[in-house]
Amino acid sequence: MTARETPKVFPLMFGFSDLVMGRGFVAEVTTDGRATMAQEEGEWWMSGVNPGGVAASGGTVAEALANFRNTYRLVLTDSAMLANSFEEFSRDVQGIFASTTQELIDEWKAAAMAIREGAAAGPFQDLQRRPCDNVSFTVTIKKVVVEMAQPKPGNDQEFSVPLPQAA
Repeated sequence: MTARETPKVFPLMFGFSDLVMGRGFVAEVTTDGRATMAQEEGEWWMSGVNPGGVAASGGTVAEALANFRNTYRLVLTDSAMLANSFEEFSRDVQGIFASTTQELIDEWKAAAMAIREGAAAGPFQDLQRRPCDNVSFTVTIKKVVVEMAQPKPGNDQEFSVPLPQAA
């Protein structure tokens, strides 16, 4: 791909923070994940790499981002509703996050490399840029002690694209 050519698949990184209530527990789930976004047949599709198996679409990029965020929140809520304990919920969420394929990872890495080498970021031009080398894509699940809980200000969702290589 030549510099400034717009790729077909875009790499995204995101950070989410969720409070999820289950049977006898409240959990704080902090996700630093990655996904790909591509336009197919007039729809934008966002597909999770980590978390794997989470995907959503929209008529616009903004709709696809919002729908992906809501879908992930629903996945966490469904997992909490089915879990009989915090430990079961935690194992399930870790499994969802890790359930990816080498093909998805390779597709994300290739898309990230294209952006780093100067390909146009297309509709993601205005998103925050951050380095993707040596980034840990993780999910952290903490049991919340309700009596000790403190409100946290801030953005519960953040989307970004890989930073281009320095000149």
